[in-house]
Amino acid sequence: MANVTITQLPTAGPLTGAESVPVVQNGVTVQTTAAALAGSPIQTQTFLTKNQEPTLANSRALSNGTGVGLVDAGAQSTLTITLNAASGSLEAASNGMIAKTASNAVAARTMSSTTAGLSVANGDGVAGNPTFALTGVVLTVANAPGTTGTGNVVLSTSPTLVTPALGTPASGVATNLTGLPLTSGVTGVLPVANGGTNGTAAPTAGAVPYGTGTAYAFTAAGTTGQVLTSTGTTAPTWTTTGAGSVTSVAATVPAFLSISGSPITSAGTLAFTLSGTALPVLNGGTGVTTGTGTGSNVLSISPTLVTPLLGTPTSGIATNLTGLPLTTGVTGVLPVANGGTNGAAAPTAGAVSYGTGTAYGFSAVGTSGQVLTSGGTGSPTWATPATGTVTSVAATVPAFLSISGSPVTTTGTLAFTLSGTALPVANGGTGLTSTPSNGQLDIGNGTGFTRATLTAGANITIANTAGAITIASTGGGGSSLPKALLDTWSIGAF
Repeated sequence: MANVTITQLPTAGPLTGAESVPVVQNGVTVQTTAAALAGSPIQTQTFLTKNQEPTLANSRALSNGTGVGLVDAGAQSTLTITLNAASGSLEAASNGMIAKTASNAVAARTMSSTTAGLSVANGDGVAGNPTFALTGVVLTVANAPGTTGTGNVVLSTSPTLVTPALGTPASGVATNLTGLPLTSGVTGVLPVANGGTNGTAAPTAGAVPYGTGTAYAFTAAGTTGQVLTSTGTTAPTWTTTGAGSVTSVAATVPAFLSISGSPITSAGTLAFTLSGTALPVLNGGTGVTTGTGTGSNVLSISPTLVTPLLGTPTSGIATNLTGLPLTTGVTGVLPVANGGTNGAAAPTAGAVSYGTGTAYGFSAVGTSGQVLTSGGTGSPTWATPATGTVTSVAATVPAFLSISGSPVTTTGTLAFTLSGTALPVANGGTGLTSTPSNGQLDIGNGTGFTRATLTAGANITIANTAGAITIASTGGGGSSLPKALLDTWSIGAF
């Protein structure tokens, strides 16, 4: 192939990169491949292109940010950078203040007022800053002398306010206010002189209030059976009494009995007597206490119904009033019905509060070791406790009675009830517990009573009704008594 030029060689097909190509390297002819030649040039220039060009390693592609667009007119033409969206809208907007109305748009805006009492100058801001000014009544009120603070203006000497938020007034008279909610509408602590306790101690369950000299306080809670003992002018304490655990024994009895001497608190006798009320038939009695003539008793039931009368309480509502200061914002004495004491007595140190019937009062001050003793409806008093000697009280009863609560070892009640067993004949009863039917009589049988009706003989009729027996003659002979006497004979119709 001598003297053959490159242009005389056949045209190559598509290159695969594996073709051998001769090159002169350092004065020596060597071979390489088409792929090696394609990757060997080193580009150091920087190119600005519309799109990313992988074959130009140092190329940079144009990119548009928010509000900027690229318009490509094609090869050998222009690449135009344009404003679009909100940026383009800004260029087209008129003079004045601009507001963004969408993600891709802005518009001109002008400040104005449609409310009476307010005007706006230079609303579009072109000639200067927009200026707001008060006019009319609003301007007059703003310039009125003597105004203080901020907020709404009340244009009346005696306005009627509906649910106002008053804040914390510096002064005021609450004489005409009613219905103040004491749980949420007051602050501070109500002094004793105004019917309060002058203290915030919580009333522990079982504790007793006492006076500290300036306020109410509460004792610790005692244990069952302890008594409250005075310590003088300091807080009374709960103590356990001496020997003897029974302090009170009472008794209840059925209606046909009465009891006196109950309860026994030191020593005494429980005296049981007949009350005058009949012993019921079911317990061996007759059920009645009066009668005329002779014969069977007529039994009746007369229940007594008792209906209580309830008063109708009244109250006021002041739900939205709050913050009344109890030390200076109230007058008078808080009644008991509103959680007060209805009195202004000072709680003497060591004294104990009690009810007078209309208010709280205070007992005298006891001495150390004394216990508080009830005065009935009067003031309780401090007394030196006596040592009890009774430790247990029990009772037994005849068979026609039952008892519960026996024995009493501390405090309790002996409850006597009818057992259902008949009162014996020897003790004035019938010995029977069944209810007699019409016409039945209690007839002695030598040891007790048998309850039976009369049997009619010859020429005799017997009619048994409630509380009566009628015996009549039907004629015939054999009687030694006059017939007129035997015609009708009634028993029980007294």
